[in-house]
Amino acid sequence: MSHAITVTNLCVYYNSTPTINDLSFSIPTGHTYALTGHNGSGKTTLLKALLGINSNIKGDITLLDHPITSLPYKHIGYIPQHVSARGAIPATALEVVKSGTLTRTSLFHYHRRSTSAKARELLKKVELEDKMNEHVQTFSGGQMQRVSIARALMKDIDLLILDEPLNGIDVHSRTILYNILENLKKQGCTIVCVLHDMTPLANLIDNVIELDHGSISFHGPYSSYTGTTTTNHHEPYETTQMIRHHAPTLTGVHR
Repeated sequence: MSHAITVTNLCVYYNSTPTINDLSFSIPTGHTYALTGHNGSGKTTLLKALLGINSNIKGDITLLDHPITSLPYKHIGYIPQHVSARGAIPATALEVVKSGTLTRTSLFHYHRRSTSAKARELLKKVELEDKMNEHVQTFSGGQMQRVSIARALMKDIDLLILDEPLNGIDVHSRTILYNILENLKKQGCTIVCVLHDMTPLANLIDNVIELDHGSISFHGPYSSYTGTTTTNHHEPYETTQMIRHHAPTLTGVHR
């Protein structure tokens, strides 16, 4: 079995104090993992280490068969925790989504017209087609999250990492997020999602990693997880039922 993520003896330091303690785990290609734990347990710190944002680390990290020093960012999507667009440089939704063709290491050589067409297609998928030329500074939290999703999908991603994507967004935006994740999973994309309440995405989650003070306190199937940061596995969240009823297609995005 191939693995999209392999972490071996990872330690992450803040000043000289370890905040992540000797973690080792692997995530199989095509699986959906929930990363959970109480506030301060190290979830966001771990994500930043995986993405190469936090360089104060020891140990080995491999993503999509590449070491942390040469990650294939053009195949990795990242959706951070929701932040307000107020005060940012004015930009339209279309401009923000088109910026998803940029990577940390280089600019893609792309045809401007085809890039605009793909951005418009994705904004239509997240039901913001009528707002593509509006400034994102006026958007709600749910709308901004949908713009972030569309931006991440501008690349041909094989790995999607999300940090608390459900926080502060409305039910309709949760519905759209669920549908997109469901389609990506069907297409073989590996998904790692930081969550407190896993119930809204219960039907997608294969396994759970729970952190406690920088160490792994649980790593196993979602069906076996009994931690306090989730609710009932067996009775899907009301939103999930509505989501599955309205699920659109997302063809031609991942591959």
